[in-house]
Amino acid sequence: MPCIESRLLDVTSRLLPLAAVGVAGYGAACALTFLRRWAWNRSAKRLYNKSLISVDSLSTANLDVIMRVAEKCKELVLGKGKCFILKDRIMAALFFEPSTRTRCSFEAAMQRLGGTVILQDNMTTSSVSKGETLEDTVRMFSSYCDVIVMRHNLKGTAARAVQASSVPILNAGDGTGEHPTQALLDFFTIRSFFPNIQRDASGEALRVAFVGDLKHGRTVHSLSRLLSRYNVAFKHVSPEQLRLTDD
Repeated sequence: MPCIESRLLDVTSRLLPLAAVGVAGYGAACALTFLRRWAWNRSAKRLYNKSLISVDSLSTANLDVIMRVAEKCKELVLGKGKCFILKDRIMAALFFEPSTRTRCSFEAAMQRLGGTVILQDNMTTSSVSKGETLEDTVRMFSSYCDVIVMRHNLKGTAARAVQASSVPILNAGDGTGEHPTQALLDFFTIRSFFPNIQRDASGEALRVAFVGDLKHGRTVHSLSRLLSRYNVAFKHVSPEQLRLTDD
């Protein structure tokens, strides 16, 4: 895949949680209209006002909706560049851990949907440096925005954030836990090359290899959970001490 196409896919696929999970979560009437046009409103409504912390929270029907909306978003970007279904909506990006691709692609996705972004990616300049708790930070930001995208270096922080927030939380990576939005992007890419991926074992299994640090790789954790719903044969390649654990 050429570099420019790869980056376009990355940016437009980041519209997945915003256009199908986050958009519905914002409670915007225009967003629900956007989804109803493609007659998936029943599954889309199940995403209404929901956070995305783990891929386990997404049903197969949810995944189908998200993938189809992603295709529409890709067409939108290629054809018009942006739309305004999230006009007057605000996304807060809280990055307690360094990030380039994830942070920028979320920002690009929000802007392509017509919304705006509050960015906090330098915690040394925030009240966190003065001892403010995660819950207090999230509670404060949730009063300023319609959705929070959060990355943290500690596992379990996204789930903690949900308890404190009055708006949906999109997990952009929590330590060695999960990275569900990256897994959605990877699944979207896999489906684009292998559109006939099966849910049952009636046909030949798609062979997928995971290589590297599987123990700490949060994207691997999310993607393996997601792909396990389909007819996929896994191959894990890693040093003994970095093997994927049972949980």
